[in-house]
Amino acid sequence: MRAKEPKPNPSFGLGVGVGIGLAAIGVGLFGYFQTQNSLQPVAVSSFLPQINPQLAGPPSTIVSNGGVAVADDPLTRARSIVRHGFHGPKADNLYRLAYSAAYDRGRRNAHWVAERLTKESLEKLLIEDDSDTNKPDRKHSKFTEDPTVPPEFRVKPIDYINSGYDRGHLAPAADVTESQKAIDETFYMSNMSPQVPAFNRGIWASFERYVRGLVRSFDEVYVVTGPLYLPKVDEGDGKFYVRHEVIGREKNVAVPTHFYKVILGVKNGKNYLGSFVLPNEGASHDSPLESFMLPVSAIERSTGLEFFPMLERKSLGSLCSVVKCGFLLAAKFKLKPGGGEDEG
Repeated sequence: MRAKEPKPNPSFGLGVGVGIGLAAIGVGLFGYFQTQNSLQPVAVSSFLPQINPQLAGPPSTIVSNGGVAVADDPLTRARSIVRHGFHGPKADNLYRLAYSAAYDRGRRNAHWVAERLTKESLEKLLIEDDSDTNKPDRKHSKFTEDPTVPPEFRVKPIDYINSGYDRGHLAPAADVTESQKAIDETFYMSNMSPQVPAFNRGIWASFERYVRGLVRSFDEVYVVTGPLYLPKVDEGDGKFYVRHEVIGREKNVAVPTHFYKVILGVKNGKNYLGSFVLPNEGASHDSPLESFMLPVSAIERSTGLEFFPMLERKSLGSLCSVVKCGFLLAAKFKLKPGGGEDEG
């Protein structure tokens, strides 16, 4: 059994004036979805073990007492039911130099994007050498559709034009220093989610910098980032609804209501876990990071994902026992010169 997790901070969301009731958060993250795995993609091989539906022949049968031929078990029946292929849901697994991800074809956002940060991987950020014109730099990168995603499910840069939203990185370009190719890969549209500009360039950018700074306290930092689509109470009828905008030429790019980060820090062989949820809205004032802290199990129930499933949850320490989680996230983060839209 997993260790009992800390209760959510009741001040979640209040620091940024998000206007969402605590009841909505409770329903959305603790009770709205009843299972942890309901949205997890299922492969054909896991649905029909050792059977290739494309090649399977007619099901084997037995004759019942009534003389009617029936399949002898559900797995055998499935040979004919899905013999032309399992229909999904399917996630495109994306493997890059600096991150890995699973892409949600339906919402045109990633399910999750994962990174591994170390002091060595970020050390070039500490070196300011403007004389080196050949060093990797995001200013040489361009937003581009992801060629590894099937064309009918791709997002193009033009889908964000005049939408009112930034193309917000899930794996930040600023986390990548090893090569220009690695930076360029963070500009694939499969790594983008529509973010409110004041959020992307403010409290979210501040949070991303905080995460990069964790390499000073840990030997390794594993970060999983993704979108959330949470319910909100309707003031008219008191019911909860999941409502979010869609943008793009075909109006099929979902705008998340919130974003999560699940962070695993490794220090001296011991693992420390922290999980946070931020609303996709601009902040009115600086807010402590701890006000956005929620149990990872709450995020799992809302996403259908399992984070770091190979680790025993009860063996994990608290990230905030090692680092300060009262850190103030800046509502108006000061970007570096040359920054602007999609900074991150």
